[in-house]
Amino acid sequence: AEFKGPWDDAQMCAVLRKSCDEVDADFLARPGGAADGCSAVIALLTGKRLFIASVGDAVAFLGEQSSSGDIHVTRRVARHVLTSPTELGRIRAAGGEVTCLSAKGQHVLQRRGGGA
Repeated sequence: AEFKGPWDDAQMCAVLRKSCDEVDADFLARPGGAADGCSAVIALLTGKRLFIASVGDAVAFLGEQSSSGDIHVTRRVARHVLTSPTELGRIRAAGGEVTCLSAKGQHVLQRRGGGA
């Protein structure tokens, strides 16, 4: 079905989430894809609305100039650290899993699935 008219915030968020999920599914479907990883931040500015989506442990900051001319910088994406109980719970609740791999003598936690 073709959608016409302005998109509301819920529609924009759904489209960004779907796009991230599609990229994740394509990535995991490739041979060796589940053992690799990446991070991304997507910022979409439409009119005066800014939407930010992230995948992995990517970070986004936003700088805003106040009326006095000072620049205030704020973090716009939460940290997704795999050793955090909150993050582990979020991934598992979304159907993902976290495994511990050993790479070059280092332990590496890997996230698979579980949404963006």
